[in-house]
Amino acid sequence: MNQQDIDELTEVFVEESQEIVENLNKDVLELEKYVGDPALNRELLNNIFRYVHTLKGNSGLAGADKLRDLAHKLESLLDRLRKEKLEVTSAMVDILFAGIDRISSILQEVVSGTDQGVVVDDIIQNVEMILSGKAVDVHPPVPSKSIKSEVNVINAPQPVPSSHFKAHVEMPSIPADIQRVLTEYEETRLQENIARQQKIYEAVLNLFMEGFDQVVMAVIQHINLFGEVIAKVPSSKTLPGYDLQVRIIFASSHSMTQLSDSFHALEILADQSVSLKLLHDPGTTVSPAITNLIVPPVRQFIPELEVEESESDEQPVVPPKRSTPLPMRMKAAEPERAPAKPLKNELSEGGAKQAAAKEFAESGNTVRVDIKKLDNLMNIVGELVLSKARYLQFESELEGLSELKALRDNLKKNNKSTSKKLEDLREAILQVRMVQIGTLFKRYPRIVRDEAKKHGKQIRLVLEGEETELDKAVVDEMGDPLIHLIRNSIDHGIEDLETRKKYGKPETGTIKLRAYQEGSYIVIEIQDDGAGIDVKRVKEKAIEVGLMEKGAKLSQNDILNFIFHPGFSTAKIVTDTSGRGVGMDVVKLTISRLKGIIDIQTIPHVGTKFIVKLPLTLAIIQVLLIKINYHTYAIPLSSVTESFKLNPEKIEIIDGQEVTQLRNLVLPLLRLKEAFGLQQEKSNPAVSPLNSGNGGNGSSQERSFVVVIGLAEKKIGVIVDELLGQQEIVIKPLGRYLVNTPGFAGATTLGDGRIVLILDVVGLIESLNTQRTGKRKIQEKTPSKNPGQKV
Repeated sequence: MNQQDIDELTEVFVEESQEIVENLNKDVLELEKYVGDPALNRELLNNIFRYVHTLKGNSGLAGADKLRDLAHKLESLLDRLRKEKLEVTSAMVDILFAGIDRISSILQEVVSGTDQGVVVDDIIQNVEMILSGKAVDVHPPVPSKSIKSEVNVINAPQPVPSSHFKAHVEMPSIPADIQRVLTEYEETRLQENIARQQKIYEAVLNLFMEGFDQVVMAVIQHINLFGEVIAKVPSSKTLPGYDLQVRIIFASSHSMTQLSDSFHALEILADQSVSLKLLHDPGTTVSPAITNLIVPPVRQFIPELEVEESESDEQPVVPPKRSTPLPMRMKAAEPERAPAKPLKNELSEGGAKQAAAKEFAESGNTVRVDIKKLDNLMNIVGELVLSKARYLQFESELEGLSELKALRDNLKKNNKSTSKKLEDLREAILQVRMVQIGTLFKRYPRIVRDEAKKHGKQIRLVLEGEETELDKAVVDEMGDPLIHLIRNSIDHGIEDLETRKKYGKPETGTIKLRAYQEGSYIVIEIQDDGAGIDVKRVKEKAIEVGLMEKGAKLSQNDILNFIFHPGFSTAKIVTDTSGRGVGMDVVKLTISRLKGIIDIQTIPHVGTKFIVKLPLTLAIIQVLLIKINYHTYAIPLSSVTESFKLNPEKIEIIDGQEVTQLRNLVLPLLRLKEAFGLQQEKSNPAVSPLNSGNGGNGSSQERSFVVVIGLAEKKIGVIVDELLGQQEIVIKPLGRYLVNTPGFAGATTLGDGRIVLILDVVGLIESLNTQRTGKRKIQEKTPSKNPGQKV
C-alpha cells in the first residue's frame, strides 16, 4: 500500500474508534446504575465487551500498541463480569472511564502522528489488581497524558479462584503474542480443546484490501466445518504485495494434510495467500510447529515461509473506502463459536447472529462522506442560485417590451420550473448536511457525571429534543460552548447538599439540555435548578473592573451580559473548571460567529436558563433587501418580524434612547444611516424614479420605514429609507481583512452583479446597547430634558 492508502486507513480507524468511544461512554454510564445490583443488564454488558473487543482488533492499523494492550486488559475485566465471576463496583466503573479517556488520548496521538506521552500502565495495573482479588480505590479518572492515577490498594480477602484458574493448562507451543491478546473466554476455549486432545492450528491469511471481509468470513465458515475457531487476530505483518494479514487460531481433530487439501478447494482463495501451521499436537511431547504453505496454482509459487512471532503483530482489517463501518461488517463476518459447555448469561447463538445480521443490514444503508464534498456541492448550488437571480433580472427587464412578450412568457415559465427544481436540490443537499443534535448531546452525560463527582454533588442530566436536526458545521462548532455552559451550571449553579436542603430542594440537582426548532432557527436551552445568578454581585464586579460606572442605570439583562466579557468572573475561589474568567467569552464569541444569540434568564434560588438561538444553516438564506442613502443592504429574513412606515411624530426619547410605540411594545430604534456614518446625498444618477426628489432631510424622514428585527426576546426597529423586496442569496465570508467589521455578517452577489453587504442582526442589537450606554454617560454629565420628549 502507498502512503495515501495508509492515511485513508488511519482516518477510517480513528473515525470508527471515536464512534466506539462515544458509545462506550454512554453504555458505561448506564452500567454505573447497576453498581451493587445483582440484576445486571447482560445485554448492556455484552455490548460494552464487543466495543472494547473491536477496538482491540482494530488498534494495529496505526500501530497503536498501547491501545491494544489497554483494550485487552479491559476486555479481560469485562469478560469476568460477563461470566459472573465479579460484581460491578464503583471502582470498576471509574477504571473503565479512565480507560476510555486514555483511549481518546491515544487516538489523538494517532491523528497527530506523534508520541504525546500517553501512559496506560497505571490503568492496566489497576485492572490486574481487581482481577487478582485486591480492592482498588481509584480517584476520579484523570484523562491526563502522563499523570498516573493515584491508587490505594486495600487489603481484602482473596476471592475463591474459579475453575478456570484451578485447572490451568500449560500452552508452551502457543505463541506469546497470541496468548497475550486472547480474552479469558478464548483462553478457556483454547484450554478445553487442548484438554480434549484436539490439535491447535494457526491459519495466516495474507489478503488484498478489496473484498477481504468476504474472504475472512468464508475461511471462518470453512474452518467451522472441521473444528472450532478460537480467535481471529489481525496482524501488522504481511507478505510483500499484499495489503493486510489475519491470523486465525482454531482447533480440529483433522490432520495437516486433510486441512491443506480442503483449503486448496476454496475458490475464494485463488488470489490470496494462506499458510497453515500446527501449533499444538497432543500426540507429541513437543509441538512440531510445522508450516505447510497453501498457494493456489493460479498464483506464482511463494517459497515456504515460517511466520515470525512479534510483540506487536496486530493489524485491524479495515477497507480504505468502504461505505459500511468496519465494526458492523466484522461482527457480521465472524460467526458465533459454539462452546463445548454453554456459559451462563452468554447471548444465544441465534440471537447473536440475528443481531449481527440486523447491524450488517443497517450499516449497508449508510455512506461516509467528507463534509468538504458537501461544502463543494453547496457552493455549486449557490452559484446556480445567483444564475437564477440573473434570469429573474432578465425577466423583469423584458416586462415592458410588448414586442418580446412571447420570449418573456417562455422565459418566465422556464424560470418558474428551474426555480422549483433548484429549490428541491438545495433542500436535498441541506438535508444531507443536517445531523441530529443528539450526536452532540450524548457527549455530555459523561461530563456531568465526572464534574458532579469531582464537586461532590448529585446531579441529574435531562436531555430533550435529541432528534432535532441542525447543520453539521453548526453542531461541530457548538461542542465546546455547550461544555462551558454545562460546567458553569455545575460549578456556579447547582448548590451543595446542605444548601439545597436549606431551601427545600431535592438532594439531586437537575440540569436540562433541550433543543427545538423555531422557524429557521434552532433553540438550545441549558437550564438548572440551582442558586441562580447574583445580579447584584455581577454589577459590583462590573463596577470594580471598570465595565460600568457607579450609579449607571442598566437593565438586568445588560448587567447579566457582563459575564460574557473576557476575564470576567465572580468566583471567589479559582478551581480547575472556573474562576479565571475564560470560557463564557468563548461561548459568546462562537455563538456570534455562527450568527446566533444567547440570552439569560435567572431567578435567585430557583435557577438559571441560558437560551442559545442559532440559524439552521449558514449557506443559503432568504433576505430582505433595504436601501439607505442609495446603498443596498440585506437583512436575514428569519430575524425580521414585521415592517411599517415610520411616523416621525411618534418618535420619543426615553432614557436617551429613541423609541416608538408598536401596539403594546415600546420599540427602541436604531438609525442605520448614523450607525454606518452615511452622509445624506443630494442626488444620485443611478436613483430610480421612485427616489427622485427625495434627497432632502425632511423628505427622508417622511419616507422612512422601520424593519423590526429580533432574536429571542430582544427586538429593535431599524430605520431605513426603502424596502426593496425579498430574495434568496448565498452568504459569502467577508475575508480576513473585513471579518471583524462590526455590524456585517457577510456579503452576497445579486442577479444584476451588484455586491451587497448582509447585516449582522446580533451586531446591530449590541450596537444599539452600546449606543444607549454612550448616551446615558453623556446625559449623566449634562442636564437632561424631560423624559418622553418629542423629536
